Amino acid sequence: MPSSHDIVLGMKKLMGAGIVVGLVVTGMGLSAAANHFTENYLKNESKNSQATVSNCTQKGKNHLITLQDDQMLPKHSQARLCDTLTVVNKDSKVRLMAFGVHSRHIHYDGVSEKQLEKGQSFSVTLNQTGAYKIHDHLQDEVQGNFTVVK
Repeated sequence: MPSSHDIVLGMKKLMGAGIVVGLVVTGMGLSAAANHFTENYLKNESKNSQATVSNCTQKGKNHLITLQDDQMLPKHSQARLCDTLTVVNKDSKVRLMAFGVHSRHIHYDGVSEKQLEKGQSFSVTLNQTGAYKIHDHLQDEVQGNFTVVK
């Protein structure tokens, strides 16, 4: 018959093995989640890379994004091909506006980043269809997106 010391050691080994199994299962779950989000992100990026690009000879409506009180308003803009998008900085801090997600900037109408002092603005012609992100590279939570349709 095993001693109580042997039983306690056996239980500790089982608990240790249970913890290891739990960590492995958790790691596998996190890895699967990361793969899922990466695949969806890349799928969305490839959709944008196949966007319709237009040589806009006539400009349409202007869509205004305002940076104020550490916010981007509106958070989403819906536009048509050949409209324009204007970003205005009404905050007292410098903003470094960028297209795409924080770690992977993209060019839109020749712009990937644009520094804006208080009161400054910039505009782009919405010459590519698709869904796009825009953010302040210096304060990533100040972000929004826009969709351009035909």
